[in-house]
Amino acid sequence: MPYVVKPKSVSVIDFQKTYRAELIKITEDTKFVRFTFTLLDVSSKPIASGICPNEDLEPGTRLYKWFSALNGGELEEGASIDPEEFINRVVEVKLKNTMSNGIEYINVVDIIKLIPDSEY
Repeated sequence: MPYVVKPKSVSVIDFQKTYRAELIKITEDTKFVRFTFTLLDVSSKPIASGICPNEDLEPGTRLYKWFSALNGGELEEGASIDPEEFINRVVEVKLKNTMSNGIEYINVVDIIKLIPDSEY
C-alpha cells in the first residue's frame, strides 16, 4: 500500500499564552508525579502533561506550588493531600512543546491558578 507524505503539521498551540486545562489524571512513582490535562481552549482538546519530582510537599518545591494552585491557595501545614481530590479541576497552565522522534509533545511547565467553576 502506498503512503502519501503530508506536510509537516503546525502546532495549534500558541506557547506565548496560557490555556485553561482540566486535570484528568495524576500518576505517581518513586521519582515523579505526572499530571495529565485536557486543554479546553483548543478545539481538538489535546492532551498535555507535566511532571514534578516526587519530593517532600513543602513550600518552595514545584509539587507544592502545583498542588497549591489546584487547591486554589496555600496548603495548610500538616494537612494530608489526596491527589485524586483534584481530578476534574480546571486551571490556567503555561505550555511548552518538545519534539522526540518527530512527534510533538505538549508539556505543562507551570500551573498558574485554579479557575472557579463559574468561569468556564
